[in-house]
Amino acid sequence: MLTAWRLAVRSIFAGWGRTAFVWLSLGLTSFFLVVSHCFVSSVEVNIEQSLTRGLCGDLEVVDSAAPDLSFLDEIPSDHPRIRIADQVIAVIQRDVDVEAVSRRLGASGLLLYQDASAPLLILGVDSKMEPKVLPRFAVGLAESLGGGGRALIGESLARRLGIQLGERFTALIPTDNGLFEGDDFQVAGFFSPSGVPLVDEFAVVMSIGDLETLLGPDTGPTSLVVRLTSGADAIRATRRIQAALNQNGFSVRVRGWRERAGKISQIVQVGQMGMRWALVLLTFILGLVVLNTVVLLVLERSGEISTMRALGSSRLRVVRILMVEAALVHTFAAVAGSVAGAALCWALGRNGIPVGSKAMMYALGGNRLFLRPTFEDLVIGFVLVVSVGLLATFVPAVVVTYRTALVDGDRR
Repeated sequence: MLTAWRLAVRSIFAGWGRTAFVWLSLGLTSFFLVVSHCFVSSVEVNIEQSLTRGLCGDLEVVDSAAPDLSFLDEIPSDHPRIRIADQVIAVIQRDVDVEAVSRRLGASGLLLYQDASAPLLILGVDSKMEPKVLPRFAVGLAESLGGGGRALIGESLARRLGIQLGERFTALIPTDNGLFEGDDFQVAGFFSPSGVPLVDEFAVVMSIGDLETLLGPDTGPTSLVVRLTSGADAIRATRRIQAALNQNGFSVRVRGWRERAGKISQIVQVGQMGMRWALVLLTFILGLVVLNTVVLLVLERSGEISTMRALGSSRLRVVRILMVEAALVHTFAAVAGSVAGAALCWALGRNGIPVGSKAMMYALGGNRLFLRPTFEDLVIGFVLVVSVGLLATFVPAVVVTYRTALVDGDRR
């Protein structure tokens, strides 16, 4: 076996041009695999974090009788409330994976500004707890919403109606008797929630206390938004929290961020599926490139194989030498390409890749895509290049070795 290693190393340096070609082609293949996998996985992570940290939260707790509403649905005036929110929050916070819980109150109505009007979705938030639950959405929220009739208005809505910072508008909410209750609010800032397009077209955010005053006494929050600790299993946490709430006799249910996002989540899933299939196709094509390159190089060495057979090398020994040589060359190329791809992703991830599309800005929660290379991204290029390369070497090596007659070596 030691002799096979020596001969393989000698063959690598003797055929330096061939070796350099293999290193370059397989290294580039591994490089593109790592970069493409890192790009797709980073986009998926950014989109999910944009939703869960931007407006959805990891989990949401609502009354059992509440309909399944998304951010784009109108909230009826008789929407069920969680009347005993403090007790429910106390039970939720006992779970080991829960990091923070925030109360949320929602209502639909009408916005009046000068001579203009527009449909309105009002989100009442706990300005103290919301930054802990939704850090991307709630930047500066506590300072902006200190109560006293101050509100944040969606950027697109403010732009369409011409509302400026510091100006006042009227929020009207329908009551059960067909009339409207309203109050004036001052614009304390503007927002555009990441990951949830269209919401800033018709939404206003205010403190939950101001909205409770507008809706009247004894309302309670519409929902409770839950943030889980990093790395927590959302499905298991949902089951545990739901079981704990049931044991305590609370008539509420827990749902994940995908249910809360509604149609937006479905669009995200379709996009993710498209990216994954494109990635599978790219991986398959690059695998064929590796296969074709290695097979042709082995077949071109049939004369060299015949010579080794003529010099007395057994068929098994010839195959062993070729496999050892392939293992050394392919491993080096795969490692170099994977490390280079991960290094590029890491470098691009430091400052992010600029995003020009507004749709992508919504989806990613900002104007830059930050690549996050993972161990799986690093391994995928290495495993594919080495495994396909060794298989592509073994099969033709066996075929050529066993079909090569000794007389061919003598003639050469």
